[in-house]
Amino acid sequence: MDDRVIRKIKTLNLPTSLKVLAVARVLTPETQVFTVSDVSKALGITPQATYMCLMRLAKKGLVTKLVRGAYVLTPKGLRVAEEILKSLTKYNKY
Repeated sequence: MDDRVIRKIKTLNLPTSLKVLAVARVLTPETQVFTVSDVSKALGITPQATYMCLMRLAKKGLVTKLVRGAYVLTPKGLRVAEEILKSLTKYNKY
């Protein structure tokens, strides 16, 4: 299921930063802790591009950096990611 959802996220007409956020949520359903490597592999983008997106998301308060390469979704980031995934689900029903 995760692979199908990630493929659908890749096709969304969204900024890459929001795709990174949604993929992070899909990859970490319970802990919300993820790495740059996990997300970059899932989206098929470079770790550098993923890192830049995460820095933007951190400035907006959507993720927090834990240790080198590891991040966690903030409550705000979790809400935004859930909204993206909900819209994906609604869209696919039609």
